[in-house]
Amino acid sequence: TLMPALSKPCVHYDPLVDAVTIWFQRGVESARTDVIDNLRLADYDARGKLAFVELIGVSKGLRLEGLPEKEAIERELLPLAQSKGWKLA
Repeated sequence: TLMPALSKPCVHYDPLVDAVTIWFQRGVESARTDVIDNLRLADYDARGKLAFVELIGVSKGLRLEGLPEKEAIERELLPLAQSKGWKLA
């Protein structure tokens, strides 16, 4: 059973790989991955709805321009970025 979209994005930071995943849906299979660049990926479900965004190398800075749902991602990442001293661009 597929789960519905989350009421708000959920952020997970993995320090071992220095990556952040921002979930917009849980329990869905990725049907398509858009490689935005070598440090940013966006995955979509079979209906074309954004499932999650993965940002790699976040401790070196976060480039948000060109991301889907940029405003929601920025809003959810801001507290984590501030606590870690990361720069948002």
